[in-house]
Amino acid sequence: MKKATAVFLGILILFACVLPCFAVGEEALVVDSARPVAAMSAELLPVAEKAAEYIGRVCGKAPGVTDNPDVSPALKIAIDSAKKEYGYIIEASGQDIIITGSSLAQTVRGVYAFLEKYAGINCYTSALTVLEKESITVPAGEKYEYTPYFEFTDTDWLSPKDTEYSLFNGINSAEYRAIPAELGGAVDYISAMGHTLSNQFCNSDKYYELYPECFALYHGIRVKNQLCLTNPKTVEIV
Repeated sequence: MKKATAVFLGILILFACVLPCFAVGEEALVVDSARPVAAMSAELLPVAEKAAEYIGRVCGKAPGVTDNPDVSPALKIAIDSAKKEYGYIIEASGQDIIITGSSLAQTVRGVYAFLEKYAGINCYTSALTVLEKESITVPAGEKYEYTPYFEFTDTDWLSPKDTEYSLFNGINSAEYRAIPAELGGAVDYISAMGHTLSNQFCNSDKYYELYPECFALYHGIRVKNQLCLTNPKTVEIV
């Protein structure tokens, strides 16, 4: 009986030692300097280099960057122009980790989401980026999909004027920051972050003389920089 108990305990100890190593080797894909970052097209090389730079900060040594689509295992970065759903996917496929976006900008968002979610890099302000991990792993079979709620995102304080802070936090307006074209560029279709009623939607230069009653009354004077939102006619003009 004592011998059987000793054998049983020995087996338990063996499993306790082996299982953690098995989990890393078989159930998770490790991202480090040994796994190159592969850009699936030439235009993705800048974001691949950016990914390698941040991976190096976590792991101590940056992986190589290549535009060879056949290299494997690798962290592969791609654009799927046929992807109908706006957004990005982070997926562990075989021995590769693939980040795919519906456009260059969405692929870039996917890369920065990967750095935050799996590499533990959190950019809290333009002056405070915290590395919370010392290694990067992605569970085998992982598939993380994200569709942004808004095409245009912005906020107005000091840190969002920083490009890297904006990329980590999904802010893409061209109003306060310059995101280079090779990293997806900025969205500039709305002309301004706010205060757009009287210069974008109901331009005071065009409508003030014709419809002064549609502009706000301030201390008895109609002002050009704000609309009168209680006048039903204002909505008709807009």
